[in-house]
Amino acid sequence: MIKVSELIKYYGKNQVLKKTTFEVKENEIFGLLGPNGAGKTTTLECMEGLRAYDKGDIKLMGNNPEQALKKGLIGIQLQSSSLPSNITPKDAMNLFCKWNKVLVRYDLLDLFGLKDMYNKQYKTMSTGQKRRLHLALALAHSPKILFLDEPTAGLDVEAKVALHEEITKLKERGVTIILASHDMAEVETLCDRVGILVNGIVKKIGTPAEIIHEVRRESSIKMMLNQEISEKQLKTLKLVKNKNGYYVLKTENVLEGLEELIGFIRKNQYELIDLSIDKPTLEERFIEIAKGEN
Repeated sequence: MIKVSELIKYYGKNQVLKKTTFEVKENEIFGLLGPNGAGKTTTLECMEGLRAYDKGDIKLMGNNPEQALKKGLIGIQLQSSSLPSNITPKDAMNLFCKWNKVLVRYDLLDLFGLKDMYNKQYKTMSTGQKRRLHLALALAHSPKILFLDEPTAGLDVEAKVALHEEITKLKERGVTIILASHDMAEVETLCDRVGILVNGIVKKIGTPAEIIHEVRRESSIKMMLNQEISEKQLKTLKLVKNKNGYYVLKTENVLEGLEELIGFIRKNQYELIDLSIDKPTLEERFIEIAKGEN
């Protein structure tokens, strides 16, 4: 669906992209991640046809970015977007649809929860409402590819969950999505695959699970019992701390660790008051990769 090949971009003498290469499959949500200054925004702008690049190639359904824009194949929700303060969602949709020469899509306003806000001025809308409006406008011409740059930045929890649901529905309707976000939990939840960009080079590509688990590491089992125990009572689990009445046990194999723990509790007839499992996260791996650790 999308192929970025050996992309090179300079700002003066500073080389921001260094043969950046990756592919995005049809109808997947692909997360493009990177620390500040890694070249993530530049890569997106080159793919969107908003910025020229020096060398390399970009193909969007076989088209270069300029062709893809002209054919209406792509939709874009920028990280920082704005509309005239007095414009209403209805007028904005009229304007965008006329510009793209398509029938007016009021149904998109309804789909994104803006049915009762047709005539509300943009300046009086909440951040979440504005984000949903921008997404509706980006979809007005029914693009096959959608670019989302930090789509939930600044939203409260409720608005973020609602927007996540809408993004998932877009995928179900066949839209291929490129998502840039600093919210690792968001990326783990939404993305089929991710690419991690560091210093203009894609260092890792894979599913969130593949990237998290490519380095073997310990998980933590946190539990509270009705009485104290010592590490000597356990065979393979490592007791690392006991804080606020909770024991934290480390294990490289969660299943084996739980089996031992449950057997131990039953054998000694202890009462299990609480238990939770803390697994390795994409954020931890992202930080390691960004630092060049592995």
